[in-house]
Amino acid sequence: MLRLKLNPDPAWHDLARGVRVLCCPVTSSQMEAVREDLFGKTGDAEAEAEETEAEETRVITFVDWCKALAPRVVLDWEGVADESGDPVPPDAEWLSAMLDDDLCYTAFRDRVLMPALLADAEGNGSSGAPSGTSAAPATATAA
Repeated sequence: MLRLKLNPDPAWHDLARGVRVLCCPVTSSQMEAVREDLFGKTGDAEAEAEETEAEETRVITFVDWCKALAPRVVLDWEGVADESGDPVPPDAEWLSAMLDDDLCYTAFRDRVLMPALLADAEGNGSSGAPSGTSAAPATATAA
């Protein structure tokens, strides 16, 4: 069952090293924008055909997904400062630097990105086809 909440509230996520991020809920339009950033889908069939070869050798990592998603969903944060100890805004550059910290990256991946990817995958409306021996009807054998 799909449970919808109109105007869902942002939520705080504790990452690591005292860092907390306030994130708005991840929407399908945000995920589509991230895909466009990562895979370069422009709607131009000719341009996409030329890029196909390059995309086949390009590896997209979860770090790439996190760095593309974070500027779209992080509204505020706590526990992040520059070298001088002054607080910094959660813009794309600082978010990318924060995600270079493995502990913060792992926590962001697990608490923000993965739930969004799992929800996106569940929403495809398809289930796998039976394969192997489960595709054949069960038969009884005489003893």
